[in-house]
Amino acid sequence: MNEPAPTPPDSPLSADAPPAGRIDCHSHLLPGIDDGCADLHESVASIQRLRRAGFTATICTPHHWVTRYPYVAPEHVRIWTQQLREELDDLCEGYTLYDGGELRLDPATLDWLKDHAPPTLAESKLVLCDFWVDRWRPFLDKGFEKLFADGYTPVLAHPERSHFPRDYDAHLDRLSDMGVLLQGNLSSFTGVNGPEAERIAHRLLTTGRYDFLALDMHRPDSLEDRVDGIDLAAQLVGADAVEALIDHAPKRLIFGASEETSPAG
Repeated sequence: MNEPAPTPPDSPLSADAPPAGRIDCHSHLLPGIDDGCADLHESVASIQRLRRAGFTATICTPHHWVTRYPYVAPEHVRIWTQQLREELDDLCEGYTLYDGGELRLDPATLDWLKDHAPPTLAESKLVLCDFWVDRWRPFLDKGFEKLFADGYTPVLAHPERSHFPRDYDAHLDRLSDMGVLLQGNLSSFTGVNGPEAERIAHRLLTTGRYDFLALDMHRPDSLEDRVDGIDLAAQLVGADAVEALIDHAPKRLIFGASEETSPAG
């Protein structure tokens, strides 16, 4: 595309603006929903570790994957998130939760989107998406175009992990030109997702391609590697740059907070 990429509109700052501290905008924290935390005990253990790492808020983004998790829908996630908030009142007082989702782009999802609004990150117009393909498929273009046409801004989760052998960089460049935002996984900097994902993550970070970074936490036994990725990413571009991608950028893009109102955690 020859035209410059559209700038995603800042979301209006609301009474639900996130507290000071880091916010994890990609998380499978809700218990018993998908392949994330299995029960409340695991959710609590995860939050306790997140707090020690400076996080004060999480956007719960269970998989919206029509064929695998047909019971997951935005209206259900809102209820489940509220239920977890209530259960955490005594166990993890003061930790803030928002609802969201991770939308799997595939043909079944395109049919679902004809009659349903996609899950968004908190009350923003940003839609976290992922896909797993061995080559570029036409339905991916249709999915991104559908979201833009309906007034949403797609966010591609962990692009370093969803690579495929042929023309990956060209397609990633094209998505960025369309205005798709890129969210990197902090675990990719540790090597646990393989050397190719680590190499791509290094390149995307050092060339300024990521719009924000997130843990994509699933269960407490894998959380330590994801937290370790914060320091490893900082070794590449500096602690301030990484803090901006974990804290300031998500708050600005998702909640409309200015740099001045997004203190570091």
